[in-house]
Amino acid sequence: MENYYRKPWVAAMLRACGALLLVAVWISAPAFSALVARHRLGGPTMAEVAAAILLFLSASLGCALALLGKHLLAPVIISARWSTRR
Repeated sequence: MENYYRKPWVAAMLRACGALLLVAVWISAPAFSALVARHRLGGPTMAEVAAAILLFLSASLGCALALLGKHLLAPVIISARWSTRR
């Protein structure tokens, strides 16, 4: 299997995808605020909960991709003590 995380274009693409996710969250956040403001007295509807989950996951993934970039895909070396292969 080829190590794509070592290619120079991968870091730029991952960071660009993260930035696009953050921009999408920034653009859609006012619409979510307006949706929640309409139902302030009652409990949240399923649409509001789904929108909140989607915005949270998009913002989290966007931050991880924008900050870590290709390091998100880098292999992790663990100690032989914790490895299942001996």
